[in-house]
Amino acid sequence: MALYHCEVVEGSGDVVPLPPPKSSCKHAATPRVHIQDLPLPTAAASSASTPGGAAGQHSADESTGDGGRPLLPGLEPFDVILCVRFLHRALNDRVHATLSHGGYVLYNTFLDLPGTQAFGRPKGGQHLLQAGELERTWFGDRKGFRVLCDEVEVEPQSGRELSLFLARLGS
Repeated sequence: MALYHCEVVEGSGDVVPLPPPKSSCKHAATPRVHIQDLPLPTAAASSASTPGGAAGQHSADESTGDGGRPLLPGLEPFDVILCVRFLHRALNDRVHATLSHGGYVLYNTFLDLPGTQAFGRPKGGQHLLQAGELERTWFGDRKGFRVLCDEVEVEPQSGRELSLFLARLGS
């Protein structure tokens, strides 16, 4: 199994490889998951993928029209895409092209519901999911996914609501 360490470019939704982080696990003699080394972007590629740096950049609220372009071109399709406490809608259009048939997408991020609103952060529509949005917009039957779980979890310490969403591409 390989784990890819990347960052998302704000605005464009491009995924840019980062060098592997230093291991913080003091107890394991050998890591159980290998963090795959990816080619790092060159200076020209980096400036082209910064917001406003290349033609065709889109804001986070616009559909990118990149539904056929994988998140990390040139790699084999992924078996799992995991998104925890992060929301950048421009990426969701490209998940289908990145997952292998039978692959899973798992989301655990904040919902625009009373507990999260009362806590005060994150705030703003660009950072909060609407209830049912993942299934309706990107990962439902119409897009070829089978939803296995779409529940709301309440964070005990803060009272904020989080989505617990799991869908599989294909039947």
